Amino acid sequence: IKTVLPGKAVFTRKAGQGARKCRVVVCGNYQEPTTSQDLYASGTESATIRSALAQAAKRRWRVVSGDVKSAFLQAPLTQEGGEIIAMRPPSVLVRGGVVERGEVWLLTKALYGLRSAPRVWSEYRDKTLAAMEVQDGEGQQIYMEQAVSDPNLWILRRRSESSGKGESLPARGSRTDQEEGDSLPARGSRTDKGSIVGLMLVYVDDLLIAGEDDVLEAVKRTIEGVWTIPSWTRAHVEGIRFCGLEVVQGAGPRSPQGAAGSEEDFTIQMHQKSYIKNLLEKHAVTERAVSPLAAWTEPEPEVNPDLGVVRQAQGLCGELTWLISRSRVDLIFAVHCMARFCLKAPQVALEAGKGILKYLNATQDLAIIYRTRVEPF
Repeated sequence: IKTVLPGKAVFTRKAGQGARKCRVVVCGNYQEPTTSQDLYASGTESATIRSALAQAAKRRWRVVSGDVKSAFLQAPLTQEGGEIIAMRPPSVLVRGGVVERGEVWLLTKALYGLRSAPRVWSEYRDKTLAAMEVQDGEGQQIYMEQAVSDPNLWILRRRSESSGKGESLPARGSRTDQEEGDSLPARGSRTDKGSIVGLMLVYVDDLLIAGEDDVLEAVKRTIEGVWTIPSWTRAHVEGIRFCGLEVVQGAGPRSPQGAAGSEEDFTIQMHQKSYIKNLLEKHAVTERAVSPLAAWTEPEPEVNPDLGVVRQAQGLCGELTWLISRSRVDLIFAVHCMARFCLKAPQVALEAGKGILKYLNATQDLAIIYRTRVEPF
């Protein structure tokens, strides 16, 4: 054992007023950084989320979401280079009589706080998903294929007699028998790898699955056999939150046989209304504006700009950038103008940001809408 890392107890309350929670973590900042250790764990690209939701609406798929309970603690910790990682329990556990004074823990799972924990969980999660065999209500096999364009996108395929697991997706830019302009083959079409019956997105320990009802139930049942999912939320009932986005699907009647309802029944709205509301409350915004940027003239650089104003401008710019990277593409130009001058002319940039907030106050309900059928302009 090279180093015994200190532990820490983190006490939180969900949403500020919900259930109280205590989590024991390890202080990974005391680990000696190494240049050879790969710590990167990717997250779902926003463009991938938008594409998947567009396909779900087009194919009349339902959308559900769930998160893996204590995800990092499911992943076995591989001792790289023979190094054993140990930690001292938090002192609050000693004072509470939960552990003995001088006790040391050897880590066998990817405890929260370790530098490598996100990567270890990500690798374990992907290997587990790739090995899953799903069986639907009719006894047919469904397997999960990791996409080439984004490793956090999984294609759910119903296995055909000629399909073989382990085949890669077509190379980017290659042609298949898909329709012109479609990112996936037409609904119900088959390839030598089996027909596409659903999609799944992963973001750390969060899962978003789109598919027909029988496919969703089969996939959920299989995942629950491996990991604990406290609950599944449905976009067409209570709405879901995933990767900073809120997703709502029109709730319409379904026949007992599961036949699709109206087209509006499968329309998907994607927005960030809760985030915008919190942002407006934080900055005490009461005024409204009809445009995010009514006029713009390139400002002259300020002489000795105030550091406090620079930080305010940068902070607000970061908050607005989160919006444009997800659902509010109407803000791109205004935020771009602001970002260019956070250092050179921070006062002008800050005022531009306040103008964008006023526009957000007037347009909180805007959302990206995906429909089953898109009418031409």
